[in-house]
Order: sequence, then C-alpha cells, then structure tokens
Amino acid sequence: MKKREPRSLLGLGFALFGFMLIVLSAIDYAVGLSVETTGFTGIGIACFAMGLYLAANRSKQR
Repeated sequence: MKKREPRSLLGLGFALFGFMLIVLSAIDYAVGLSVETTGFTGIGIACFAMGLYLAANRSKQR
C-alpha cells in the first residue's frame, strides 16, 4: 500500500467536510428548518474547493 502525503489527506478531509456542509445546508433549505443557510453553503463550497486544490496539487519535492 502506497503511503499518501499528509497534504493530500488534508485536502481530502477538507473536501469531505465541505461536501457535508453543502449537503446538510441543502437538506436544511429543502425541509425549511432554517432560512439563513447561505453562509454555510458558502463555507462548504470554499472548503470543498480548497480541499480539491490541496488534494490535486501535491507538494513537488524531489
């Protein structure tokens, strides 16, 4: 099993956290529990994008 870099694991964690925030805020909006979910959606999109960026751009050390 190949050892993964900590930066890519951190990126995958951020992407998973952001995806969970997006899904939870979408469910929250659909059910109508909360009116103000745009902040959580924005944070979720930002975390998801940063996580994908960190996972894709691994450190280029040789």
